[in-house]
Amino acid sequence: MQSLCIAPLKTVSSLGSTTVISQPTLSWETVDTPVNEGPAALYHGGKTFIVYSASFCWTSSYALGVLTWNGGDPTKAASWAKTGPFLKSANGNYGNGHNG
Repeated sequence: MQSLCIAPLKTVSSLGSTTVISQPTLSWETVDTPVNEGPAALYHGGKTFIVYSASFCWTSSYALGVLTWNGGDPTKAASWAKTGPFLKSANGNYGNGHNG
C-alpha cells in the first residue's frame, strides 16, 4: 500500500515527525494495487487542496483524487476531506494521473 504523508519543517534542512494523511481505502483507489501518490498542493479562494493520483498507474483506472483541508491540524488525517475520482477513464481513454 502506498499512502500520502506530511511532516512539518523543523529547519530548512530537517523534518519533524511524519504522519499519514491519506491511505488508499476507497474502491477507485485500490484497482490492481492500492496507491495514493504524486501529491500536489493547490490554493484557491482561501482554501488548500492536495491533488493526488490513485490506483496503479498501469491500469485504465488510474485517476485523480482531492484532499481538502478543513482548517484543523494539517498533520492529522481528520483535517482532510477526500473526494474523487476526478479525470478518470472514459470513452476508451485511460485515466489521467500526475504523470499523465
